[in-house]
Amino acid sequence: MLQLKLLSLLPPDSKHPGNTLAVATIEFTFDSGDTFVVTDYRIVKNSNVGPDWVAPPTRWSSPDANGKTKAIPIVVTTRKTLRQIEDLIFDEYEKQQMARLAVDADDDSSAGSPFAGGAR
Repeated sequence: MLQLKLLSLLPPDSKHPGNTLAVATIEFTFDSGDTFVVTDYRIVKNSNVGPDWVAPPTRWSSPDANGKTKAIPIVVTTRKTLRQIEDLIFDEYEKQQMARLAVDADDDSSAGSPFAGGAR
């Protein structure tokens, strides 16, 4: 049985397109004990109406005769495994977003407090 572990979920760096919300690293562990790590799974903001989605790491093909390129996945998994990866990534992303909202709410509520460095 394959085991998956989310090693990190971080904000994108400057090499990622603007519609990238976060970048994840996943560890795959097989029954044999062999493991490998895949970086650059991305949460992508949908440009149309619809949900955000997880994009696996890809490379771009050379331009064809019409000058078009296409994304080629570096890691290919079963649909079931991809769903498990998506669940790991989105669960952690949601936790991070909720924690950020809680911090923002605490900052807003303490701004008027005389104990938060405001007026005395």
